[in-house]
Formats: sequence, structure tokens, C-alpha cells
Amino acid sequence: MPVGKRVHPGRPLWERRRLVGLVCTPDREPLYRWIALLIESDQVFITMSTPINSFQQAHALSAIAVLAGSTHETLLRRRGFANLLPVYRMASLPQVLRHGRADAWFAPALRAQYYTRLLANPKDRFVLGAPVGVLHLWLAAHRSFDPTLGNRLRQALAILHRDGTYDRILRRYRRPPGS
Repeated sequence: MPVGKRVHPGRPLWERRRLVGLVCTPDREPLYRWIALLIESDQVFITMSTPINSFQQAHALSAIAVLAGSTHETLLRRRGFANLLPVYRMASLPQVLRHGRADAWFAPALRAQYYTRLLANPKDRFVLGAPVGVLHLWLAAHRSFDPTLGNRLRQALAILHRDGTYDRILRRYRRPPGS
């Protein structure tokens, strides 16, 4: 399901927001103005025990939790996965894994690290497998978005990268809450 329909059925994403973070896919590329790359994050399978280091290993699992309607769900379905358990709240994914409803969870490593730290109890041992791909999250806008403003945003992000602010923000995102 496209992200716009998952967020608000019946209304395209660009009608509700001027800017959004999106993964650029071949289907989406002509639909949006791609302003700047925000984050590159490894795509990984997360488990509670043995690491899953390939798509081949993941095919053998009983159930893989994935955010419903996400690019990750689409990717796995296109790779022939029928063992998916779509979950509608990102914050529920670690709990689905913890309670044994799925053998693994497929997500960007950066997001998985954040949510497992946010929601884990001290006994949890989440295991991230080897990267099986890379997710590129872009700042995107509707095609009619003002290109001059897009260029100014791109330049502002470049300044944040150059002066180290962007990396400091990412480090805070990776830290456990309250630390």
C-alpha cells in the first residue's frame, strides 16, 4: 500500500504535507521532487537470538514482522516473501518480536536501534543481522514544490553536514532516551 494511503486513505501525501521523508523507489521517483538525501541506513533483519544475514535465510522463517504499507513490506513481497506479518505501528515491532509472534523484524538498522533502545527491557537481547541492503531516505516534496525553495533547503542541509550539526543530531537519535 502506498505510504499516502496508509497515512490517510483517499488523500495523496502531497495534499497534506509540503515536505516529507520518503524512500526513493522507481515507482515514486517521477511523482516527487527529491530535495536532498537525509539518511542512508543499512536494511537488516532483527531477531531475539540467531542473526539472519541474508534474504535466503529469512525465507525459511515462519513470520517476519514489517511495518504495514512500508517500502520494506513492498521490497520483501517483490522478493517473493509470503511469511510477512504486517504491523501498523512502528513502536509495536519490537514487542511483536519479543512476544514471539514473529521470528524476525525487517527494518532500517538506524530505526531498529532507536526503537529497541526506547522500548527494550533489560532482559531483551535484540540481534541485528548483517546488512542485506541500504535504505536511502530523502527529503521529498510534490512535483509542484518551488524549486528555488528546494535548492535553499538542499544548501541548508549541506551546511548542517559541513559544520557537523547533522552528525550530532544523528548521534542523539541513536542514543537511548534519557542518556
